[in-house]
Amino acid sequence: IISLLIIFHSLGIILFHAMSMRIEQTQIELSIRLTLRCSVLIKLGRGVDQDSGKAVQYFQHAADQGHAGAQFNLGCCYELGQGVDHDYGKAVKYYNKAAHQGHTLDH
Repeated sequence: IISLLIIFHSLGIILFHAMSMRIEQTQIELSIRLTLRCSVLIKLGRGVDQDSGKAVQYFQHAADQGHAGAQFNLGCCYELGQGVDHDYGKAVKYYNKAAHQGHTLDH
């Protein structure tokens, strides 16, 4: 019986650790999505002063975390020179990163 209790205790620790990691990952994903949504609002000036430069910073942060939508938006900024200097090379780079993750124009 003691061996069985030790096994159940060990399983409980493993499950708790797995659940904690999943919760942390969910928090990170939500933070990235929120960052992307805020950056779009800042870029468009919806409810806040429009600031393309600040929006690019937020897009960059989310893009660095691997968010395809942020990578696409960052590509748009580089292509159009919004908040950054025109840089077609960087635009293509971020468009490709987004496309490799399945991002399409209808997202």
